[in-house]
Amino acid sequence: MDPGKKWTSGNSPSYWAEWEGSQLRDREFLTFNDGDRIIRLVVRRCRLNLLELHPDQVVVHHWGTHRADLRPFFKTHGLARPEIEVVLRDRKKEIVTTQNGDDFLFGDRIDADFPLDLFISKWSSRFNLQPDDWTPAPGTRSGFAWGGVEDSIPWIALKAAWRQAAPLICLNCDQPTILTNFGQPWTGMLNRTAKFIHVCGTCRRSFRDDSIKDVPGWVALNLEAEVWPDCEMVWDRRVKL
Repeated sequence: MDPGKKWTSGNSPSYWAEWEGSQLRDREFLTFNDGDRIIRLVVRRCRLNLLELHPDQVVVHHWGTHRADLRPFFKTHGLARPEIEVVLRDRKKEIVTTQNGDDFLFGDRIDADFPLDLFISKWSSRFNLQPDDWTPAPGTRSGFAWGGVEDSIPWIALKAAWRQAAPLICLNCDQPTILTNFGQPWTGMLNRTAKFIHVCGTCRRSFRDDSIKDVPGWVALNLEAEVWPDCEMVWDRRVKL
């Protein structure tokens, strides 16, 4: 019987890799197609990812959905840059996808119209009072109300949080990020969800902190009493805190 037809529960994927490899070793020489077959064999049987590193290019061989999280490797080796071409080769379906190296940064890419420079400028003035401090910071959504500011967050509250709360560290740059949103806005008919968003000014990626569960407790701890919200928003209604 052909040994390739034998199967027992004790035959692991490495067994089949060794058997198929032995069939190749029995030949007098290997062809180019054999080399490609070996790559497909390794990523299929061993469920490994094979990376080829070239100048300004990385080729990743993987089998179907068995693709590793490449972000730690790209960070360690400085490959998460826009000028690096990343070629993803799904050896199961022989589908090739091309991406840029910075697609493998941690976090989410911020929107093109996000006013990052404004947030950085306000963060730099976090110890100073400015005339517009009681105006809403653009793009914020909190589920609270401060005076005439409903659901958004006034700059003065963000500045208080910047002064008190420990900043989240960027997973890409290992530098402190800027808190750009906090609160617990409505996310459904009966549900509110804690929403703490941090943005890195260097790599321009945003990160969500899901570790905070007690939002009112966090507000009381990290905001001075004079900038606590007056009410919480229940859809379009104010409810006194």
